[in-house]
Amino acid sequence: MSTNVALLAGALGATDRGYRSVLVEDAAAGASVESHTWIVANLLRLLSTITRADEVHSDLARRGGAPTTTPSRP
Repeated sequence: MSTNVALLAGALGATDRGYRSVLVEDAAAGASVESHTWIVANLLRLLSTITRADEVHSDLARRGGAPTTTPSRP
């Protein structure tokens, strides 16, 4: 997912409609590492809960909604 366009627009749209958004930061990238880091730190943190894929997986496993093993990465 593109931090520069899709995630920023999605977070703004969700906020406008009264929803809470969650950004899985290590599942997203920007036009550059620098732009991704800046947008997350300065804009998306105001609109979204920022988390990592391993935290989402652990939370789902605790709730019984995900396998207990972490998927392998290529």
